[in-house]
Amino acid sequence: MFRYTAALERARAEGWAEGIAEGRAEGKAEGIAEGRAEGRAEGRAEIKAKAKAYQEWYAAGKAEGRAEVYREWRADWERRRQEAQEKGIPFSEPPPPNPGISANYSDSATN
Repeated sequence: MFRYTAALERARAEGWAEGIAEGRAEGKAEGIAEGRAEGRAEGRAEIKAKAKAYQEWYAAGKAEGRAEVYREWRADWERRRQEAQEKGIPFSEPPPPNPGISANYSDSATN
């Protein structure tokens, strides 16, 4: 009976060892798959956030640049108008259109 019990205990220990090894391997594989999926999702979210931030920065810079050009254009027009008025010359040039109001202002023309 001693041999039978020893063989049974040895088989049980080997079974546990195999089960533990298989469980670790499965757990490792599942962990790797989950880690990859989480990493990809986080990476995609980060890329989308950076793209959105860039688009906002670009739009703000574009609007700021347009406003600056308009201010310079308007100041130049005002300077020429005042010079003509001081010299007594008629000044019939229309003022620059306001980019936010004018129908002549086209966003697609500047892209």
